[in-house]
Amino acid sequence: MKSIVYIHVYFRMLWALINDLLDRPDAIVVHKRIISRYMPLSYKWLVSLILKRNVLLIWDFDDHILNNKEVTVSTFNFFSQHANAIIVTHDYLKSLILEQYQPKVHILPTTDGDMYEMYRSEDLNAHRIHLLNEGCIYLVWVATSVNLKHLESIIDELDNAAFVLAKDWGKHLFLKVVCDAPLLHKCQHLKVENIKWTRKDAVMAMKDSHIGIMPLDDSIFSKGKGGFKLVQYLSIGLPCIGTNVGYNKQVISENCGYLIDYDKPEGWTDAILKLVNPSNWQQLSRNAYLQWETNFSYDRNLAFWRDLLLSAEWKQ
Repeated sequence: MKSIVYIHVYFRMLWALINDLLDRPDAIVVHKRIISRYMPLSYKWLVSLILKRNVLLIWDFDDHILNNKEVTVSTFNFFSQHANAIIVTHDYLKSLILEQYQPKVHILPTTDGDMYEMYRSEDLNAHRIHLLNEGCIYLVWVATSVNLKHLESIIDELDNAAFVLAKDWGKHLFLKVVCDAPLLHKCQHLKVENIKWTRKDAVMAMKDSHIGIMPLDDSIFSKGKGGFKLVQYLSIGLPCIGTNVGYNKQVISENCGYLIDYDKPEGWTDAILKLVNPSNWQQLSRNAYLQWETNFSYDRNLAFWRDLLLSAEWKQ
């Protein structure tokens, strides 16, 4: 089946590249890679021919695509050399580029433009505060199944937080798991709701929650992650709790959430207990949105991309 899919994608992309060679575009944007890990020589040859026709090549990646083997070193260096502009989310990913090509790199955090207008136009926090006053606290975790191991590494601590909240505060802790696969861990006190990922359901889950979480391990790949889920949480006014690893440290500031050391999982319970207080939660919620607006604005990213694509005009 993988071979059939590869052959199908290969010829479809081959046809697209031939079309770009015959009918020159102003720019080509490559997100991470053109095909699977191994980029065929035929593709490299066609891309080189297209670029000789003064086409702007923009290469955009937001994860450690070498460490997770999405591309080979050869493919990575090919794009590093031939791209006119390279877009990455933070300095750690920039450091992966060979030094002679780093002047072409632009730092641009990935953002989301679907939810911030909800925060502006709807009184989301009135509903959220009502739930807090009723004794219901909702955590949300949005990710793909490959990241379930990170959630599982802290699930016992989240269950402990639910126990403390119920025993000492008379409150209930819920966890919404929005993923392409369910969390199968059985909890005694934490109420887990598995939600099959769709764009609409992910947005609704974040809209109806209080705290966005992003646990990670202390690995090379985690240090390369772009923090997109955290940025999504901020855009809808969710205070965040995340592992004190990699780019998480730049997304979460002390006025909009809490960073938890990887080797101190008890910090998850402490952070959740701090956010139970409605007035504290409300302040951090406002700060979360301001953090997004200041550092991860959709309008700012849109203006950057518009300027970059229009820069292709000089090649006409």
